Amino acid sequence: MAYIDKTYKALLETCSVSKPKRFFKNGYGDLNQMMKFREVMLSEIAGGTKPHPIDVVWENKEEPGHCICCCTYACCYQSDVLVRKGHFISPSAAFLPEEAKKVYFRFYRPANTKIVSRLVLLFPATGDQFYWYRAAAAHKLAKAGIASIAMTFPFYGKRRPKYQTEHYITTVQDFMASLMASSSEAGSMCRWAAQRYPGVRICLSGISMGGTMSITGAIQAQMPVCVCPCVATPNANSFVHGVLRHSIDWDALIEPKPLGYETDKLVRAEARRKESDKLEKILGLASVPTMLEAAQQHRSGFTKFNAVVQVIAQGDEFVLRDEGAHLAETLRSMTVVHKVVYFDGGHLSFAVLNRGALYTPSIIDTFALADKSESGAHGAHGACPYGSMSSYSPAAPPGVESIERPPSRMPERTASGGSAKNNKSEEEQSILDKLESKKKTVDLWWGDQ
Repeated sequence: MAYIDKTYKALLETCSVSKPKRFFKNGYGDLNQMMKFREVMLSEIAGGTKPHPIDVVWENKEEPGHCICCCTYACCYQSDVLVRKGHFISPSAAFLPEEAKKVYFRFYRPANTKIVSRLVLLFPATGDQFYWYRAAAAHKLAKAGIASIAMTFPFYGKRRPKYQTEHYITTVQDFMASLMASSSEAGSMCRWAAQRYPGVRICLSGISMGGTMSITGAIQAQMPVCVCPCVATPNANSFVHGVLRHSIDWDALIEPKPLGYETDKLVRAEARRKESDKLEKILGLASVPTMLEAAQQHRSGFTKFNAVVQVIAQGDEFVLRDEGAHLAETLRSMTVVHKVVYFDGGHLSFAVLNRGALYTPSIIDTFALADKSESGAHGAHGACPYGSMSSYSPAAPPGVESIERPPSRMPERTASGGSAKNNKSEEEQSILDKLESKKKTVDLWWGDQ
């Protein structure tokens, strides 16, 4: 189903996009202010500064969740899910416009219990300004006993400045501020959740840009968490190399314009190539490797993630294949156990058509992998005892449907010693079974704890 990516790419290449609906229509903005924000963020990570505490203000009491097909209206409800709205002041408010200083979120939990033992933070993809898609995922997760928090990113939804059209952020400065602020907000939310629900296992997950933010947010949290990034990149360079480059207002970025820019296609192409190199360097200033390097500078070292399940779309036109492989290699150094699921399709086919069949099961799989890792089923010292998973291969092995460890030699165990599968709810096991039928190949790596 990669044809959807190719069709969308062809449309952007051949059809003109109106200037109000392009990224960076007002140029770079104040890059000095952006660098100040980055310096503050990296110094806090390198210094081991805990995420800033937040004061959550609840806007309503818990109420039954709206049906997914009509989640904007109160015409029918799902009694098995309770939803509550809240907000808090962003820890990065000093670097955000007035409209973006307040972080809005929704909290979803199973209605059949008040105990929150598993919680996932759901991050939006590029253009996902509201809660519809994440509400659908949250309802499915609640049926599996997992609570969810869906936060609104800076410059999205109710946090969008008046001068901005839809999700098209107007300057590079604002875009970088949205990335860095989202990370700090996620870290603070993780700390808040850990204090509110002692013993809770936390996972951060998102699609595309949201997947990248789930990783940087987990770094900011500075605590053992799980991460499930789907069709994500180690940085925002998909704006430069992927399909979205056709949605950038390059004319606004190229200043001053070289002689012949307006009339000579070769001059214009060369100018855009140079500008893309410049933009790529700037977008890399808040990348996953950059933040990981800062975290490793702290004397106590980087707090490894409990588990990571990463989804790579093999026909992705938004995220280049080597970027997915690069991210996988980076994640291996950040976690106890790392699993890569290769999806036989494209970026949009995952994000839109297969979101329900793959996204929610991947999150549940992440929790299961973390439980398996903690139970010691993978070996006494965390290393893979079978050898076949000891190295990562960025390409899915041809003709191999699964390269997970033989189930007869490595049974899933719960803390009580029983079979993990038998203790799963029917709903949770059904979702995991759907994941097995959809995924193409799997690469599983166990590191040292």
